Amino acid sequence: MTAPIIDANAPSSAVQQEIIVTMVLLEADTLVVHLAAAFDTFYNQKWLPVVVQETALLVEAYRADAQVDVTDVGLDDFVDELDTVLLRRVAKDRTDPLYAYYFGKKRPHELKRPVLGGQLETMRSFIKPLKTSNDAELTALGQRLEVLVAKADEAVARQQAAAEAIKTFRTMGARKACIDELNALRKSTAGALSEMPHKYPEKHLPADYADRFFKRGPRRGKTAAKEVTSAELKARIAEQDQILAALNTQLADVLAKEEADARARAEVNALQLELSEAEKTAAEAATRIAAIKAKLTT
Repeated sequence: MTAPIIDANAPSSAVQQEIIVTMVLLEADTLVVHLAAAFDTFYNQKWLPVVVQETALLVEAYRADAQVDVTDVGLDDFVDELDTVLLRRVAKDRTDPLYAYYFGKKRPHELKRPVLGGQLETMRSFIKPLKTSNDAELTALGQRLEVLVAKADEAVARQQAAAEAIKTFRTMGARKACIDELNALRKSTAGALSEMPHKYPEKHLPADYADRFFKRGPRRGKTAAKEVTSAELKARIAEQDQILAALNTQLADVLAKEEADARARAEVNALQLELSEAEKTAAEAATRIAAIKAKLTT
């Protein structure tokens, strides 16, 4: 009999259950109780330190997520303020080139919809035109936005670093090494257990004797184990967060495309504003030329 292999990507709560179930079942059977010591040592000296490391990585990931949320709220608030200032400048005409340069045909809530990502790249393109504006209020907004974007960049970098640290820890770091060691221990223990029916024929042990020491489905009836606690539920939630971290990696690819689209739209808006200003200058020049010619003919 070979013990089922524990996948390196298995949730830590499930791995812990595997360790504990085998350990306590071995402890409860006087024939093989001597095999429990290896699991007890592994659990306390190898697995628990890994859990501590993993928890620290998760805490950092939560902090990074919180920083992203805070900076995103700051950018969202800035969008509302910019919308208010621009509408005041253009007499609430959303088709005015000045307003259209920043928002195009979008309403503020549409620009705020992504959590950073495309929104961050779009707003990054606002910094230069705002800071170089002849309008003092817009210039001040540009200076503030530059600070907000810098903080957002830091938050995104921290979030990505935290996700990468968890991924490395789980796939090729200390946690992976620990689970590899656990699988080796389970394999050697399963081998020793499989010998018992032959070693002690007088015990009349079943052929599948070894199977009973590895995790199996829940049994009906009373049990000495307590119902699931809030701490255990929180641990399971933490494991799901790790799965979400992998999904966030996939999300990053989608966000990259959105960011590229946002930059392209920003460039189009900039060209439209430049064209509008050039046409306005040309019209003013034509009017001036006509006036000068009229004076010359009188």
